[in-house]
Amino acid sequence: MNPELQRRYCGLFHFYDAQGDGVLSLDSDFRPAAEAIAARWQGQVTPFPNLLALLLETYRHENARRDLDHSGEVDQQEFVQSHASVIEAFGRMPEQTRAFIARAAGVFF
Repeated sequence: MNPELQRRYCGLFHFYDAQGDGVLSLDSDFRPAAEAIAARWQGQVTPFPNLLALLLETYRHENARRDLDHSGEVDQQEFVQSHASVIEAFGRMPEQTRAFIARAAGVFF
């Protein structure tokens, strides 16, 4: 993986690691992030009927996918490693990647 991307994923890991314990879990790390994002939309029409539920399900799915040792938590190495195949696949399709990122991330943030 490109060293700059690896550095950025490490930074993203630390952003989500709200407890500062070196592991990510749904309840202690991702739930507060999902609640904060959903709260930003409070009182506004969202493109999704239940934004909080969608975010929690997405985090639950992604945490399970990244949990390579099936411990129920994701450490920094698992988090970074889990992105390698995605980056490789996106690298083969740069135009589609930019379009996907614009559609996916732009709606929430």
